[in-house]
Amino acid sequence: MRQMNFLTFFGILFLSVFAFNFHFTTADPDDTVDAAEIIESRGFKSEVHTIVTQDGYILTNFRIVHPLSKNINSKPILLQSGLFGSGDDFIVTSPNGFLDESMINLRDSPESIDYKRQGSNLGFLLANLGYDVWLTNFRGNYYSRNHTKFDPDSSEFWSTNFDEMATIDLPTIIDYVLDETKKETVGYIGVSRGGTTMFALLSDKPEYADKVKPFIALAPAVFIGRSYPRWVRPFIENNFLTSLLLDHPSECLPRRISKRLRSWTKIPMVNAIFAMIKPSLNLIFRVNESRAEVYLSHYPAGAPCWDIVHYGQFASNGFRKLDFGEKLNLVKYGTSEPPEYHLGKIRSNDIVIINSVGDRIVHPDNIVKLVNNLNVKPKKWIVINQTDFRHGNFVHSDGTHVNFFSYIFQILAGY
Repeated sequence: MRQMNFLTFFGILFLSVFAFNFHFTTADPDDTVDAAEIIESRGFKSEVHTIVTQDGYILTNFRIVHPLSKNINSKPILLQSGLFGSGDDFIVTSPNGFLDESMINLRDSPESIDYKRQGSNLGFLLANLGYDVWLTNFRGNYYSRNHTKFDPDSSEFWSTNFDEMATIDLPTIIDYVLDETKKETVGYIGVSRGGTTMFALLSDKPEYADKVKPFIALAPAVFIGRSYPRWVRPFIENNFLTSLLLDHPSECLPRRISKRLRSWTKIPMVNAIFAMIKPSLNLIFRVNESRAEVYLSHYPAGAPCWDIVHYGQFASNGFRKLDFGEKLNLVKYGTSEPPEYHLGKIRSNDIVIINSVGDRIVHPDNIVKLVNNLNVKPKKWIVINQTDFRHGNFVHSDGTHVNFFSYIFQILAGY
């Protein structure tokens, strides 16, 4: 029986606080099904696209196909989730999002969308507006936990991180979608780490600016400073834990841990700990409580533990590749320090950044720093002036924050 690493334990604790706040009711139809089944339950057609990267990782991606797509000039839009997320994040926020052929008429007037009726699932909203929606999944999450050579439970499989997602997975997916659709460009919407990976790609391979129009970054976690809650710092900034995780590559927060949550919430001592941590969780996101069980069925979706290490390094080292230590850096990079992602090399004129003043993970000051490091300034930079709009609300909303979708739809209408 495999041992549970410390960060997975920490993740169970974190998610249990979330579970502790809600009363679970009868199972929701979206509770135990995968992305393809959810897509088809709403009246759309689903396509599963398996993509193999140059280093052997097998990525499973889902396409939401509108029945009238042959009659629509559909631009492909890639939706990429944040850390520990999956493509499911864009289709499970609300129970609605059913096929509505009349919505195509609102493509140029998105302010007229009735979100109470249409819901707050970005994937289905875009599909109903006539876009060719792709739910993408990077290596190591629930849908992309496979390899042509390595066992997904082996250290070899998990010896990977954000850098390969940005420089291998993302361009491979983009090129595949362009070839499949015969289009010249894709639109890309990345939440948190999903936006970070695109900034890294455009820094490393500036030519991809010609293939991605627009790139909409929702709360991109490029610079995070030390804005995470104080009680998290001992875990993220612990040198011993960092060394342990680098030396023993493994998976963090796999989807299966959600099954343990209900038994945890019955332990009085654990509940006392949850109560102390709860205020920090409220700083991260507020959700539709009636969907809590569904959220916990689809999130977390797993990630390499090296990603946790990398984000801890972002806070202290800046936007660089993973730091393995001086000796291993020399072997991997040829330098004692990990290479920097030079944001000044990005030449895209089609970047849109959307962030919130209420985000405690990607603080507004971090976004200012990002913009200041870009030689080509964003085409648009939209700041949501709502103090209760948290980091997690860019994907999971309680229904009061969906108006920001109109910004996205207005931007896409220009392409």
